[in-house]
Amino acid sequence: MRKTFFATLIFLFAAICQAELFNGHLTEEERIRLYEGQIVIRFINTAKKICVNEGFAPEIDAVVQSIKKTNPNYLAEVLWSIPVQEGDNLTDLAEKLFCDMNTFKEIPYYSEAFDRIEPLFTIAELIDSEKAGQYTTSLAQFCMEPFAPYKATLYMSKSPSSFVFLHTNNDRLKVAIVKAVEKNTLKAGVALIQDEGRWFVYGAGGVKAPKPILLHKALEKSFNNRIKDFASFYIKKVQEANVLPEGLHPDDPAS
Repeated sequence: MRKTFFATLIFLFAAICQAELFNGHLTEEERIRLYEGQIVIRFINTAKKICVNEGFAPEIDAVVQSIKKTNPNYLAEVLWSIPVQEGDNLTDLAEKLFCDMNTFKEIPYYSEAFDRIEPLFTIAELIDSEKAGQYTTSLAQFCMEPFAPYKATLYMSKSPSSFVFLHTNNDRLKVAIVKAVEKNTLKAGVALIQDEGRWFVYGAGGVKAPKPILLHKALEKSFNNRIKDFASFYIKKVQEANVLPEGLHPDDPAS
């Protein structure tokens, strides 16, 4: 009887742990900021420090598993949360934003190397797209200077209460003739889910790339700024669509 009792307790404890969206890598300060509606960006550079639990939502699992396959050494997470409002259409808005290639070309990026604002993507063109129910798979071409243009597979899935977007590079990324990033190692994903009356956004961007000693800090800063500017742009698009509760405007993340 006692063994059965303790076995039941262990099972219930495991179930409770599995039901948690976030794990111990998310600090209490970050959790508070998240529930206040602020953007939380975590520059972690290793998948071992990812702050969400797998098994909570298939959309978040899709992002995390895609990133983990790369074993990235440059990695950042983006978190955001707002209350669900009656009649809001965040998944429709997300689909509209990520399906529009012109939107990608609007993303501003601050280049510290040149101390100027420039487009994050100078090329964002749809090559082919196939939609089957709630799922869309596309082939697109992008260019992020100083890299040469590359092709990428985009995957999207949308329901009334969830959305997921995944990006994987199909080509090597080169700077001039130097190979900087191998194919299938530049991953980015965004998941949008509902839980307990709130929308949660989980985004992650990761790449496995060289870390030369002399350029390590500069490359890491460049990658982090790209993730930060990408996330801030799309969240501001949500603000501009007037779907936020009155008075709730997430702060820009600190540089």
